[in-house]
Parts: sequence; structure tokens; C-alpha cells
Amino acid sequence: MGLPDAQLAKPNLNHDRSYVFSQNRGVVDAISDAIEPPQQAQFIKLGEAKMTAAAEESELRTQGQ
Repeated sequence: MGLPDAQLAKPNLNHDRSYVFSQNRGVVDAISDAIEPPQQAQFIKLGEAKMTAAAEESELRTQGQ
């Protein structure tokens, strides 16, 4: 009886402790941020999606086997 196949887990970022460190944004965005705070959750979700894609394209599953 062997071990199950290696699987990739979903990235699990702590949304309360994560933040966007740097953004290249224009003047219009900076002015709108002064009126309404930016929605950083969308950037954190995008980061999770990019980490998932990178892991799927990597050799992690092969190394896990």
C-alpha cells in the first residue's frame, strides 16, 4: 500500500495580515484613493491566483512524488 499522489493545496493567504506593498498607479488613481480607500482584497486574490498558476506550472508535483 503506497502513499497517495502528491497534490497542490490552494494558497491560503491571511487577508487580515496581508497587504499590497507597492503599486504603480497614476495621478487619477491617487486622487480617487484620497476619496475612497483602494480595495486591496482584489489584489490579494489575484496574488493567490498567480501563486496557484505558478505552482501548477512548476515541478512541485513531480518532486512530491
